Amino acid sequence: TAFIFHSSDRLIWPMCYLAGPEERIGIKGENKGLDFLLTKAVGPPSGLHGAEKRMYLLQQLDAHFSNFRYPLELYLSEADREVINNYLHGQGINLRQPMIGLHPGAQKAFKCWPWERFVEVGLALQQKYQAHIFITGNGKEQEIAQKIANKIPQAIAVAGRFSLRETAALIERLALYITNDTGPMHISFALGTPTIALFAATDPAQCGPYLDHRPVVIYRPKICDLCLGKKCLRPKCLEQITSAEVIAAAEMLMAQKSL
Repeated sequence: TAFIFHSSDRLIWPMCYLAGPEERIGIKGENKGLDFLLTKAVGPPSGLHGAEKRMYLLQQLDAHFSNFRYPLELYLSEADREVINNYLHGQGINLRQPMIGLHPGAQKAFKCWPWERFVEVGLALQQKYQAHIFITGNGKEQEIAQKIANKIPQAIAVAGRFSLRETAALIERLALYITNDTGPMHISFALGTPTIALFAATDPAQCGPYLDHRPVVIYRPKICDLCLGKKCLRPKCLEQITSAEVIAAAEMLMAQKSL
């Protein structure tokens, strides 16, 4: 039996079909027009978070999964933490000053808040809190990370420098993390780091923080057909989110942290 939990890559379906599993189970209507390759298309109840939809699929195999509702947790090794400790020491970071992370990248352009606004937010928070600013990302996001770092005095671009788990160990140390709708966003919430998540084309009720009662999500609804098709090369929806409101949310979280 093959379960298809996520169908972002259309090639998954023909590959799964050709592999020949007796059963191919997926979520009805979420397979990029390839439902006909399934032996069973499951229609979960409306309003479920993406994680719950996947668990609903597993209920087709074992009903015990029906009570599975736990917040995300992530466990790091001391080796991961030691890498970050050594890096911070090597950079001469004053650990008495807050560290703030910015994550400007995402897999698709429509999920990326304008980089210039990350600069504005980083400058404002650095000035107010004398914070160390880190710009995170993967290896493909090094250019945009460095572009932002060049505009913020003493900011450090660490995109592509660390493994995923080491990046998580850095996120764990942050006083605040500001991020697009990305995997590191979920990592940050799982670690309990104060986080601001920026959403537009995707619905945070379905793919945002899961079972977390602390999230700060700034969301703008879709405004055009291009964005509805997730083909927009310019994040017009996200452009509705201003630097001022992100700074205000950041100040609120920083104030809560100091209590």
